[in-house]
Amino acid sequence: MNLRHLVVVPHTHWDREWYMPFERFRKRLVSMVDHLLEVLENDRAFTCFELDGQTILLDDYLAIRPENRKRLEKLIRQERILIGPWYVQPDEFLVTGESLIRNLRMGIRSAKKYGKASSVGYLPDQFGHIAQMPQVLAGFGIRSAVVWRGVGRTVTETQFLWESPDGTQLFTVYLATSYGNGAFLPLNPKQLSDSLRRVIQKLEPYCSIRSMLIMNGLDHLEPQEGLPEQLEKAVRRLEGVTAEIGSLDAFIQQARKQARSLSVHRGEFRSPERAPLLPGVTSTRIRQKQRAFECCRLLERYVEPLSAWAGLCGDTRPHGSFIEHAWRLILQNQPHDSICGCSVDKVHEEMETRFDRVEQLGKALQKDCMSFLASQVDSRHAPADSPVLCVFNPTAARFQLVDVEVDLEEPDFIQSVKDADGSIIPLQKTVGERELFVQTEETPEMVRSMVSGMEDRELIGYYINNVLWRKDGNILHLNLIMGRAPAGEIDFDKRRKELLAALEDPTIATVKIRGISGARTTIRFPAKELAPHGLTLYSLSGESAGGSASGGLEASKEKLENQHYRITINSDGTIDILDKDLAIEYARCLHFIDEGDRGDTYNFDEVQGAQPVAAPVGPVAVSVIENGPVRAAVRIEAVYRIPERLTPERDARSTAAVETRIKTEISLYRDTKRIDFRVSLENKSEDHRLRVWFHAPFKASDAVVETTFGTVRRPVSVEPAEGFLEKPVGTGPQKCFTCLEGGSTGFALFNRGIPEIEALFNEKISALALTLIRSIGWLSRDDLFCRPGGAGPQFKTPGAQSQGRHSFEFAFLSYAGNFVDAGIAHAAHAYAFPPIAAITNRHNGKLRNRASLVAADNSNIIISAIERSRQKDSLLVRMYNGTESSQRTRVILWKPLDGAHEVNFLERQLSQGPLSLSRKGISFRPGEIKTIRVNRK
Repeated sequence: MNLRHLVVVPHTHWDREWYMPFERFRKRLVSMVDHLLEVLENDRAFTCFELDGQTILLDDYLAIRPENRKRLEKLIRQERILIGPWYVQPDEFLVTGESLIRNLRMGIRSAKKYGKASSVGYLPDQFGHIAQMPQVLAGFGIRSAVVWRGVGRTVTETQFLWESPDGTQLFTVYLATSYGNGAFLPLNPKQLSDSLRRVIQKLEPYCSIRSMLIMNGLDHLEPQEGLPEQLEKAVRRLEGVTAEIGSLDAFIQQARKQARSLSVHRGEFRSPERAPLLPGVTSTRIRQKQRAFECCRLLERYVEPLSAWAGLCGDTRPHGSFIEHAWRLILQNQPHDSICGCSVDKVHEEMETRFDRVEQLGKALQKDCMSFLASQVDSRHAPADSPVLCVFNPTAARFQLVDVEVDLEEPDFIQSVKDADGSIIPLQKTVGERELFVQTEETPEMVRSMVSGMEDRELIGYYINNVLWRKDGNILHLNLIMGRAPAGEIDFDKRRKELLAALEDPTIATVKIRGISGARTTIRFPAKELAPHGLTLYSLSGESAGGSASGGLEASKEKLENQHYRITINSDGTIDILDKDLAIEYARCLHFIDEGDRGDTYNFDEVQGAQPVAAPVGPVAVSVIENGPVRAAVRIEAVYRIPERLTPERDARSTAAVETRIKTEISLYRDTKRIDFRVSLENKSEDHRLRVWFHAPFKASDAVVETTFGTVRRPVSVEPAEGFLEKPVGTGPQKCFTCLEGGSTGFALFNRGIPEIEALFNEKISALALTLIRSIGWLSRDDLFCRPGGAGPQFKTPGAQSQGRHSFEFAFLSYAGNFVDAGIAHAAHAYAFPPIAAITNRHNGKLRNRASLVAADNSNIIISAIERSRQKDSLLVRMYNGTESSQRTRVILWKPLDGAHEVNFLERQLSQGPLSLSRKGISFRPGEIKTIRVNRK
């Protein structure tokens, strides 16, 4: 009887860009795939090759070698080249949950065009794994996973069941000795048998079944030509051992049959015990983390729902194709070495171009869809001569601060806003400059010719939103009010005829034409009845808000106050926050602490013995920015002397220091329980980490951290490092919020694109520390205290020092009870995804005011995506239960639609019959994610 059966899986792990930029790696990719085709076509015993679980490699290869497409497709259909299910191999923590779904969706659809997608959720080198990954993979019909980093001592065998918060279980294979345990196998039978014997010995402690997984590959390796023949010879030398060249799926099928029992492991994997977790990547190159957040927010929260709604209302423009293109670009920035910031500088420079392209396209789509929908909302309740603000709320929060920029023709006359009921709401505005698009002088004959030839309101890529003229002597002054998007309805044909009639005046000698924007104006007001995931109209009025006065707002150099908070500004720039509702004070918050960092792009490494910079030089300067009826704000300016860099020996911080001015704007708003912060600085120092601390007046044993499609609890104490391969740290990834709770109260920090936080507690402090900047100058180092050896090549990366100007936005909210009852998730999303607006005018429309595209009547159910379905005239709505208990919700739509069904992430129907969305509602298991397809009548 054979004791061991080896499944040898030839593969390559292909980092598309890392220690070389993309095109240089593509040159190697072409060589590798050329060689792979020859090996597989010439050696039938070389049965299969795993192409790293991502399909983008095929696109990259065929862009250079299109003539080899049929050869590739033949081998893929024969399942000799295994591809997918991913489009790119992503990091799991630094991308959104929707990004993971779009990544798999694009990868599987792409793989099917080539032949067939792998059914294995291959995750070989991610820096830890999210708790919801089993449910995400299962939503695509994937029933197995392969993982390595992050798995700790709770897993003791090669195979186990990985369980999501909703109870979804996935058969999972643990790569106990990495995805390269069989790399560089010698092709001499004796040497190969000796090498296999050593691999078996290392795997033995984890292997309770007969089959063993041997991963014959590593980063950027080509297939080992002749391996099958030499493997057969080598195995004859190993008593009781058989072997085959096989796939991951072949091993999984064997493991399923052979395993007598499977242990169940629930939650995320973030242990550095057996393999370096490399947790410092959550703060490396922070600007790109912020840009990734902004681009995904733009697509997920604004462009997709607006485009879907516009399409259902008759907009036939091909927005869907543009959205797909934008997603492709953003996903190309999400491989773990890219979004994690741990590549050479050239890689990250090229990422900026992709971010730019997504932003350009996304903002254009947002404006197009928003202006179209604004023209569809019935605004006949508004006064005829008043501009109308159409506000889109991308979250479920009905009460929000509206803080938007719009172009106004006459902003000086705007004093308040009115809702549809006529209630006057105070506003605060800041009037900016007008933009000049056109300025010219023409004869009346030339202008008549131009105007006669115009068929619509578009001119030089902009839109004419109003036409104004006046005669001054023999000069006609013609002002075209223009914008990047159409604002409201204009009877262009009528205005053109009126202008042509005015130009018939024989006394006009010259026409002076100016194409100008409205004045760019910031408008802020508290909105109490915003439609969830919907559109709400407000008239911009010249009426005063009257006796509403300041609403309890007060700002001075010593304090800042509204109905809920009193903030006292200390001489060292820290603040004491009094929650007036709960009578609890949070002392010494907004505490900036700067530490030396001798690490690399992968790990923070403390400069031992170095004292942190924890106080400014001299007194701080405080100034009042605004003290209006909606917002009260102060600016604190503090100068810190931060060491210039490390000493040449890298064991201390330099004595030379750079004066760094940190400016913090603190804002309180009328009727709003939240404190907003905006920090700006110019980073001129190297080799350091800057964090901002918020202290709590209570003890906390763990922190509640928002993660992908839910929350996790992480202990505030760092686990002991004895026997660990890498030193454990307290910093970890977050999405939009993290909470500390003690007794009957708690506080949360919200953020806009700041992914690293640490919860701390000892006998002196209980606090949250938010990482703002981590400056390091090396891709990898092999002399760190926190990690043995290097994590990559020892290349200099001056771009990772993050020099230059930075800006950070975050917010504070204290509450009673627990984070679920306090609605923290919705409050955090209302902060992270604020409303947007467009200017329109009074007109008829088929959309009612305060219409919600989709709304759930249970605040514990969070809508994460609203997008167009691939099925014509249908809508996809993705929701998840953000709690640890079962929930039910009714779903309300903007108009009665024809049937709804639950579908998986590939839109395959799951429910037998149509769902009763608004009557019976939909039930959710704890942590469950559901996708509903709604059909249009």
